Amino acid sequence: MPKKDGSPTVAEKRAAGTNNASINQAAKTAGTFTGNVGKAPTPSPSPTPTPSPSPTPTPSPSPSPSSNEVRPGSVADNRAKAKAAAQTMKEYKAANDITPKYTQEERQSGATQTNGNISTYDPNSVGAQNEKYSHNDIKALKSQGYSNEEIGKKLSELGDDSNLGAAANRLKNKYINSLTNPSPTPTPTPTPTPTPNPTPTPTPTPTPTPTPGLPTPTPTTTVDVDIEQTQTIDQDNDQTSTIIGDNNTVNQDQDNSIDQLGGNNSTTVNGGTVGNSDEEAQNLLNDYVGAIGGGGNVDVDIDNTQTQDVTQDNDQTSTITGDNNTVWQNQDNSIRQYGGDNRSFVYNGSGSGTDTPVSAATMGGFYDVDDSPAAQAKFNDLHTTLNRDNQKRFAGMGMKTAGMFSGFNAASFDPAALQTRIDQSTQRSFDQATVKDLDVFGDRDRYRGLLSGYNFGKPPKAVDDDDDDD
Repeated sequence: MPKKDGSPTVAEKRAAGTNNASINQAAKTAGTFTGNVGKAPTPSPSPTPTPSPSPTPTPSPSPSPSSNEVRPGSVADNRAKAKAAAQTMKEYKAANDITPKYTQEERQSGATQTNGNISTYDPNSVGAQNEKYSHNDIKALKSQGYSNEEIGKKLSELGDDSNLGAAANRLKNKYINSLTNPSPTPTPTPTPTPTPNPTPTPTPTPTPTPTPGLPTPTPTTTVDVDIEQTQTIDQDNDQTSTIIGDNNTVNQDQDNSIDQLGGNNSTTVNGGTVGNSDEEAQNLLNDYVGAIGGGGNVDVDIDNTQTQDVTQDNDQTSTITGDNNTVWQNQDNSIRQYGGDNRSFVYNGSGSGTDTPVSAATMGGFYDVDDSPAAQAKFNDLHTTLNRDNQKRFAGMGMKTAGMFSGFNAASFDPAALQTRIDQSTQRSFDQATVKDLDVFGDRDRYRGLLSGYNFGKPPKAVDDDDDDD
């Protein structure tokens, strides 16, 4: 909306090239840059003048490979070569001496020093030699004092065929949108012409003594808030298991989960009546708050950015030699990003005693809880995920315990030997009977055929009955 004092807004200054960032860029391009406009220069000894370096012509970027092509030296290319050589990624990397080219500090330290001329920046000075503007290049340019608008303008001048990363594309599109979609100027509402009424004859009144009036201040508040939350993760967690032997139980658990929780970025801008914090001035303000009136011009530009770049290469390899082995391998590479609650409260007070920023913010819902469906889904997912992550330490515990005793035999006998003994019990009974027969009767077979036949003896004589003896 237009300012009350008629001065141009930030969008109008950008379109006209009269904002601080455009003035600084023009000075850098002309070689007359001595410090950012609007900031007090830091006193320092006059440096020895050095000739400005000639801008290095930017080579035309090579066409980006299609999504079906594999870039030589990439993770996918190395994995395919390792598979063709029947090697694990770890063995392949060790055999071919493949190590990370640069650390993050080394990338930043090698960035081109532009000395105020952004067109001399070389993207090959940071990271891979592929003419790509990655998030590391954006960080390098910001560390040299360039604003998002200056970097976006530079990226837009490279053309549509330039090799840009995700962060660079966002800055480029943001700059283009600021040029093609300026804030529309609202059409003023026409004031209706009142119907004239007969003016009654006024009763003469005494002329009051004029009271000296108080000046009505119309302060202007300019606020530029840029909140960035960046998380860069590069993982290469190889997990290798080599098992030789029989009846082994192996459990491998790896949790590479990544969480990024956005904060509550609240911005409050008070563009109301201007007063001195001194007690006397504050009392004067309170006495004449109705006469002073309110109003102030607030020019606000708020930019909240949350970025997450994740690169993972977590190989999981298991080599088993032997029989009856049990291997459990668990790996969690889940990635979660929760955006914060970004609220902006811009306050233009009316100057009345009842109009305060706290009351206006409360009535406007600035302090209200966020109960949107997205907030509820975030709350539910946050706490269920926290519970699930807490339970990961017990993952595979049941199978692990079962595996410890799956090959264990608690019996105190050999079932095969017991069955053999049962099968032989009948013959063993016969053998025991034979032994006892020898103990009682001796070895009868030893004398069989050597003894004479058995004949009954003579019967006893008959007893005659002699009756005479009676």
